[in-house]
Amino acid sequence: MNLRRLSIAILLALALTPAAARAADENEAYRKMMADQRKMMEKIVMARPELRPGQTVRMDELVRLTVADGKLTATSPLFEGAAKKNVGQMRVKVEGLDGWAMVMVQQVGGRPGGTGWYLSFSHTSYLEDGGQQNLNINAQPGMVSISRNSNSIRRNSNVSIQEVRNRPEFGIGDGVTLNVFEGDNRGRNPVSINLTAKDFAELRRKNAREVDQHLRPLLKDLRLEGLFTIEHAAAWQVFAAEWKRDDVMERQVKQLVTALDAEQYADREKAMSSLRAMGPDGALLLYHTLDRTGLSLEQVGRVDALIAAHPFLPRDQVAKLGADPEFLLDCMYSDEAAVRHVAAARLKRLGKDVEIDADAPRPARAAQIEAARRIVAPTPTTKQTATTKPAEKTSVTPPRAG
Repeated sequence: MNLRRLSIAILLALALTPAAARAADENEAYRKMMADQRKMMEKIVMARPELRPGQTVRMDELVRLTVADGKLTATSPLFEGAAKKNVGQMRVKVEGLDGWAMVMVQQVGGRPGGTGWYLSFSHTSYLEDGGQQNLNINAQPGMVSISRNSNSIRRNSNVSIQEVRNRPEFGIGDGVTLNVFEGDNRGRNPVSINLTAKDFAELRRKNAREVDQHLRPLLKDLRLEGLFTIEHAAAWQVFAAEWKRDDVMERQVKQLVTALDAEQYADREKAMSSLRAMGPDGALLLYHTLDRTGLSLEQVGRVDALIAAHPFLPRDQVAKLGADPEFLLDCMYSDEAAVRHVAAARLKRLGKDVEIDADAPRPARAAQIEAARRIVAPTPTTKQTATTKPAEKTSVTPPRAG
């Protein structure tokens, strides 16, 4: 019986050998292809001029991503420097990224005083199993696109976000799209996600789990996680107890709300324009302090429109976020010192053993925030990650522009 079992095992091994040999040959061919491609890319990169010879630069010296009124914007300090000469692609060493990155900034139309800037950033790295990862940022007037593409023998993945404004020639409407695909060759179900929203703020608000799971790691790879900072209006919406109101502005707001019900249309429009000019602080006063008792339908409608113009959070989320460590850590990216100090104080009240200097320069603060995030929100185990979950298709349809 033992001899028979041994014979069967030998026959099975012989039968499997050709398939195993083919797989090994394919893997070796793939590695050779990637090695050849790497040599070619390195040759191309080294032929480009170096942006800052002998220096390593921070990512925010090349690209800055911000959210203004809920919308994603990309700018660059290079717009005011060498880019005026439209020198084309340059190689650069970037802090936290291995090897070389490529950056290019040019005025649209290629002439001084053009309508805007074109920005391109790319970084290629090579994985331990012979695969390749590409990080890309592209921006021009009306469009921002960020992506990470990883390909290897075992696994393929792509995460990309694109926001478009007033560019019908792109063939898509205004709004933001987050696309995710993850698959491997081990028989697991792939992950496929497509999310759309009217802007970045809405995307994050309505799809917090997917954004944190897929987009946050991409921005972390690019050293641009500060994009997740909480905007002024949303921060003080949550930190209402600590918000210091402007009494003079509050009186002005109340007077202007009264004028929203004036007999003459021109007077109503003038009051609306004045309230709009007060920006997020005026909207915060409307949100926090306005008693709507006795207001006409037109007054209520106009007040709601003024509040909706800013990235306020749903009221049912506000109480929870004030004690949410992730939200408080994102507030620590804020350029507003008062927001950072409130967030730091709330983190301490939660009993979280983290040390973040609210007054530290942004690069040092970012490193402290990342260290704190590992303490308050540990990375999920492999069983919880997207690569092991069933395929899914999610869609959020944005409202019509305008």
